[in-house]
Amino acid sequence: MTDENIIPTPVELGKMDIILQQAMRIENAILSAVRIYNPLTKSLQLLHHYGPESLLISPYNIKSGSDTVCARAFRMASGLMIAEAETDAYFKSIIKLGKEVKFKALHCSPIFSRADEVIGVLTTYYDKSIHLTASDIQLKNSSAVELGPIFENMIISHSKKFAS
Repeated sequence: MTDENIIPTPVELGKMDIILQQAMRIENAILSAVRIYNPLTKSLQLLHHYGPESLLISPYNIKSGSDTVCARAFRMASGLMIAEAETDAYFKSIIKLGKEVKFKALHCSPIFSRADEVIGVLTTYYDKSIHLTASDIQLKNSSAVELGPIFENMIISHSKKFAS
């Protein structure tokens, strides 16, 4: 963590907790996490998560151009699902050897600003292989939509702090 990182207020954390819990209820996720695009570090910063910290396997900051699932969903501005982590060829190729995967599936939804720019990613993790229905994905996307204004305000506040 650096001084350049975006730090949410207690009110913002409370709002995110509610939204993350809501996202987890869709198909009983075991963890949900949000990453915000930090323009100062040009990375997707882990902003907050809900669920056991021991399940998080990725670093605090991920370069937006990396091959991680979150970074790909961010760049594609589209949801991305790994339905079966153990057998997914793409997922296996990006996980470092020796790193234990503690979940079976994950789904990333981009978070958009009012200007329709991707400003973050909402990820849910599952303890079983999963195939989300169109209805499930629509519910997940509505959670990501709720995060948009919160993220946008944090990015603006953070940018102002470094502009002076």
